[in-house]
Amino acid sequence: MKRNLATEHPDDAALLGYLDAELSRVAMRRTEKHLQCCWKCRSDLAELERQAEVISRLLSNQDDSDIARMQHAKAKFLNLKGSMEKLSEKPALKASSTFFKPEAAGMVVFDASLKLVRWFAAEVRAQEVI
Repeated sequence: MKRNLATEHPDDAALLGYLDAELSRVAMRRTEKHLQCCWKCRSDLAELERQAEVISRLLSNQDDSDIARMQHAKAKFLNLKGSMEKLSEKPALKASSTFFKPEAAGMVVFDASLKLVRWFAAEVRAQEVI
């Protein structure tokens, strides 16, 4: 018994091959003939084309925003690093001073480090959402 290839629905791989013109001439003609008479496959083809456009747009937009986000993160990190270096350049107070508490200075450094870690973690989570 002979199969009617024009009525067999092409799978998604064949439809993508048709969109990209990667099928053989015979397969292209067969798919085109089928698409002329099958509303379901035309709808599937339109959906695949829309998804490809969305993915392409997201990938092209993501590169620009990622670069800008990394540059912003680098600038903020360098700014914090500069602030920390300025703090370390200041002359140390004597331990006998009533205003100097070594454990308080350690807490300031720890607090700044913790804020930096939390900020980077938030940046990573934001990047994963995109």
